[in-house]
Amino acid sequence: MMPMQAQDCVDIEEIKEQLNNLGTECNCSTTLILGTRGSTTNISTYQLGTLIQNECIQVLGTLVIDQITYFDNCDLIFDEGALIKVNDNVINVGFTDCTLQSCGDYYWDGIELGQYNIIFFRGNTMQHAFNGIHSTLAPVGCFITGNVFNNNHISINLVDDPENRYQRSQLTLNGNIFGKSEELKLHWELPPNFAHTQSTGVKADYAIVNSLVGNDPCSRTNIFVDLSKGYRLYNSVSQIESNLFHDFDDFLGYPPFAGEGIYTNISSQSMIGSSSLRQSGWPTNHIETFNYIDRPIVLNNSNVLIENNIIDNIGIQAIRNASPIGINTIRDNDIKYLGVGSYGAISVLYTYDNVVTNINNNNIQTLRRNHNRGIDVRSLATVTGARGQIKHNLINLDDFGTGITVSNMNHFNVSCNTVNIGGIWDGSDGAIGFGIVMVGGSHNRIAENSINGIYQILGQTDGWVNGIRIAQSQANTLRANFVNNTQYGFHFSNWNNNTFQYHNKLSDHDVGYYVGETGATGDQWYSANQWLGSYADYAAQNKGNPQHSKYHDYENLVTTTCWPGSISPDQGWFFDEQGTGGCGLPTITECFEEVEPKLSSLNYLDTLVARGKLKFDDFEDSRQWQAERYLLRNLIAFPGIVGGSGTLMDSFLNNAATTNLWEYHDLRTAIEYYSAMPGSLSDLWHGYYDEYLDLMDDAELAIDDWLTYPDSMELAKVISGVNEKIDSIWTLSSSAIQDWREESVDNLTGLLPQIASLPTPNLYASSEKLIMEATVRMAQGVDSLNSSMKNSLIQLAESCMLEYGPSVIDARGIVRLFDYTPVPLTLNCSESKGDRLGNPSESEPTFFEVFPNPTAGHFNLKFTSPIDQEGDVKLFDQTGKLVHASRINSSVNLMEISVDHLPAGQYTIKVNLNGKKDARSLIITR
Repeated sequence: MMPMQAQDCVDIEEIKEQLNNLGTECNCSTTLILGTRGSTTNISTYQLGTLIQNECIQVLGTLVIDQITYFDNCDLIFDEGALIKVNDNVINVGFTDCTLQSCGDYYWDGIELGQYNIIFFRGNTMQHAFNGIHSTLAPVGCFITGNVFNNNHISINLVDDPENRYQRSQLTLNGNIFGKSEELKLHWELPPNFAHTQSTGVKADYAIVNSLVGNDPCSRTNIFVDLSKGYRLYNSVSQIESNLFHDFDDFLGYPPFAGEGIYTNISSQSMIGSSSLRQSGWPTNHIETFNYIDRPIVLNNSNVLIENNIIDNIGIQAIRNASPIGINTIRDNDIKYLGVGSYGAISVLYTYDNVVTNINNNNIQTLRRNHNRGIDVRSLATVTGARGQIKHNLINLDDFGTGITVSNMNHFNVSCNTVNIGGIWDGSDGAIGFGIVMVGGSHNRIAENSINGIYQILGQTDGWVNGIRIAQSQANTLRANFVNNTQYGFHFSNWNNNTFQYHNKLSDHDVGYYVGETGATGDQWYSANQWLGSYADYAAQNKGNPQHSKYHDYENLVTTTCWPGSISPDQGWFFDEQGTGGCGLPTITECFEEVEPKLSSLNYLDTLVARGKLKFDDFEDSRQWQAERYLLRNLIAFPGIVGGSGTLMDSFLNNAATTNLWEYHDLRTAIEYYSAMPGSLSDLWHGYYDEYLDLMDDAELAIDDWLTYPDSMELAKVISGVNEKIDSIWTLSSSAIQDWREESVDNLTGLLPQIASLPTPNLYASSEKLIMEATVRMAQGVDSLNSSMKNSLIQLAESCMLEYGPSVIDARGIVRLFDYTPVPLTLNCSESKGDRLGNPSESEPTFFEVFPNPTAGHFNLKFTSPIDQEGDVKLFDQTGKLVHASRINSSVNLMEISVDHLPAGQYTIKVNLNGKKDARSLIITR
C-alpha cells in the first residue's frame, strides 16, 4: 500500500482506513514450514536457493539466514516469538512484495541483522513484530522503500554497543507508512508491560538516517500515524524531508508518555557523541507536517535545522532544543499551539558555550489561558558565550500568555518580532500577559519589535499585562520598539543597571514606563523615546526607591525627548538634562544587527554598593551581597570602567578578595571556564560541518538516482560510499567534542569539594551553592542528580526570586532538563506590604510547601503561616480537569493527601487559604 495520490496528494484519513482494513487473518495455505519451535535452524539446510518466490511460509523458532537470500511475493506467518536472524557478513538479504505477520495473540520477534548485512525491503507489509527490522551491532545497511509497518512495537530498531563503536549503520527510508490500527499484541514471554503497548516507527542508535523525497514527495514521503513515537534517533546523523506525523497516541499526555514525532539525543546508554538533524516540512503550504501530537520535535545534544513545517494542534510544545551544539536554526514554521503547560511552542535551553541558535520567521498561535509561551530561550548562568537571535517572528497569543522569554542570555538579539496579546477578561480570574520578557543575563538587544494589546476587559478583575518586562538583567539595549495598549509598557523589576533606550514608542497604557517595588535599575540612559496616546495612571511611575533608579539622557545626543505628561512620585528620578521638545519619528528602514552597549563608566549605584551605603527594605543582607557580587564581576570583567573612582574601587576589590564574595566569584568563574567549549574546538567543528553539508548534498543526489532504479546494486553502493564519508567526518567531529566533554567533566568534578566547603552567609548564597553543585552534576549526566537534589531544585525553581536570588532562574532551567515544568516565576515577595500593582500571585510569598515531590503514593502540604480560617485544596490534571478536592481545617498545619489512585503525570495543586491563592506543580510517578 503506497501513500495516497489524492487531491491533496496525501489523504491521512484514507490511509488510516486502509490500515484498519489490513486485517490479521492468515488465509494462505501453508506450502513451506521453515524452522522448529524452540530451536535454531539454518535456511541453507532446506536447499531453497537464493530466491524464494510465491510461497506461503510458516516460520517457527529462530530461522538463521546464512546465505544470500531473497523473498519475493511471499506470505510469511510467524509463530509467537519467532525470529529471522541474518548471520554476520551475509552481504544481501531482500524482501519484496511480501506479507510478514503473526496470527495468534503474541508478537513475533522480527528480522535481526548481523554486522555488515545489507537488507533491501520494498513493497512489503509487516505487522505484529516486537522488533521489526533490528540490529544489535553496527554497521548494517538498510534500504527501506514503499512498505507498510502496522501494529508493531518498534518497526525499525538499529542499535550498537556504545563501548565498542566502529562505523555507523545506514538507513535509507522512502515511501513507507508506519501505523497502529488496533491494540498491540502481547510479548510471548514477558508479563504485560505498559511500554509494550506503545508503538514506535524508527529507532536508531549510531546511524546515518536519510529520508529524502527529492522532487517527488507524494510517493516518497514517510507517513507516521496513530503511533506513540515516530523517530527516536541517538548519536545519529539524519536528514528527514516531508515526512508526516498525525494523530499520535497520548494526545495531551505528560512528557514521559507523550506522543513524539522526532526525538534526537546522544547515546541512549551513555553520555557519548552528538546528533545532527536537518528536517523540513512539505514543499507546499497545504499539508501539516505534524497534527495532533504532544511534542512534534524534541532535540537534545544536537545540531539542527528545522524549517518549513506546518505544526497544528500541539499539546505540550512544538520544538524543544536542549543542550544544542554548533549552529542551530529554526525558521519558517507555522505553529498552532494548544499548550497544557508553560513550555513554549519553541523552546531552547543552552548548556554549552560557543553555540549559535537562530529562531527566525516563524508564525506562532497560542490558544490557552495565561501560561502559554510562544518562544522560550534560556541558558544556565554558567554558559556565558552562547549566542543567537529571535527575529522576524509573528506570535499571536489568543488568550494571554507570553510571546518571547529570554532567560540568562548574554549578547542575544531579539528584533523585528510582532507579538499580539489577545483574550477576554470576564472577571472570573486574573489574566497574565507579556510581549517580551528578559530575565537575567546582560548585554542583550531588544530592537524594532511591535507589541500590541488587543484584549478586552469585561468588568473588574486582576491582571498583569506587560509590553516588555526586564528583570534582573544588566546593560541591555532597547531600540525603536513600539508597545501599544497594554497595562504596562516597559516594566523593570529586581536588579537592573545601565539600560540604553532610544527611539522607542509607548502608546495608550495604564502606566507607560514602570519601575516596580523591587526595581533597582541604576542609571537608565535614553534618547528620543516617545509617549503617545493616553495613560490611565501615569506615563512614568517608580514604585521602588527613587534613589535606586534614575532616568538620564544618553551620551549628550542633540535630539530631544518627548516627555511623558505625568510622572510619579515626582520628577526627582526623571532628569531633564537636555530640555523638552518635539520628537521626530524615527525612520526604520530595515532590521539590522545592533552594536552592543559597552560599560564605559561606573554610576552612582555602583558607588553606593562599594561604600556599603546601598539600602533595601526587603531581604537586605542577601540583596546587598548580590549587588556586591555584580560589582565585583564587572570590575574584573571590565577593568576600564573604574574611572575616577579608582581609590574607592581598589579598596572594594581588596576587601572582597578576603571575603566569601571572592570564593563564590572564583568558583563560578572556574565552572564557567571548564563548561565553555574552547573556541579552537568550535572552529574545528565548523570546518567539519561545512564538509558534512557538501556530503549531504551528494547523498541527496545519490538517493534520488537510486530511487529511480531501486533494483540497482551499483547505485546503492554509491549511497553507501557517500554515507561512509559522512560517518568519517561526523566521527572526527564527535570525537573532538567527546574528548573535550570528558576533560570538562573531570575538571568540574574536581570542584565539588570546594563547592561543598563554601560558606552560606545568606539565602542567596545557599541557593547559588546548590546551583553550582547541580551544574557539575548535570555535566556528569541528568542521572547524576539524586531525588533529594531534584526536589531541592524544584523547590528553588518555584520560589520567589526576590527572596532566594537569581539562582531561581538557573533552577528553572535545570528542572526542565528532567521534564519538570515549574509554576510561573514569582519575582516580588516583599516583606513590607506596600502599595502594589498587579497580580497577587506576583507579589505574595508562597505560604505552603509540598513534599515529597515527585511522589508515588501520597504528598504532604505544610502550611508556613497560621491558618486563620478554613480553606480548600484542589488538584488538577494537565487538561485542567479537577481530580481531587479537600477542605483545610484551621486546626492543622500539616496535611497528607493520597494520590495512589491517580495515573502518573504532572498535576497542579491550587490552595485557597486565609484569603490567599497559590499554586504548585506535583509529579506523580509509578
